[in-house]
Amino acid sequence: MTKVPAKARTKPAPKHSALQTPAQKQTHTTEQRLEWLENASQSFVNPSLANRTYYRVILEKLWPEGHGIPGPYIKRDDLRESIDAHRRVENPASGDYRDPFRRLRELQGEEGFVGIGAGAKIVIMLGDYVHLGKN
Repeated sequence: MTKVPAKARTKPAPKHSALQTPAQKQTHTTEQRLEWLENASQSFVNPSLANRTYYRVILEKLWPEGHGIPGPYIKRDDLRESIDAHRRVENPASGDYRDPFRRLRELQGEEGFVGIGAGAKIVIMLGDYVHLGKN
């Protein structure tokens, strides 16, 4: 029996998506942006209205008005603050949201863009930064 060298038995490390260079100018009209946000928000698979609302808050932060796609780099702390600010508007007594990045992971998966087949936009998370990019 021939032994296979250890290196040949190991799987290669997964490759992470690199952040894309943000668009330097607005790539869509304000109306197109709002229409896309609304269509994406209405198409999420997750039945929870609260989670769907958090997805919308995340998308609005990742694609702010006046920016193009790929969107600007957003710090994870800024994304957390957007969700917390939304929660304070909805319910001033609510505390900070426990796991906003779970919602972000869902948005990247079956409950979000993979589930609705949006294809044209992807959420990229790398280190401390997140942004909305193109496929």
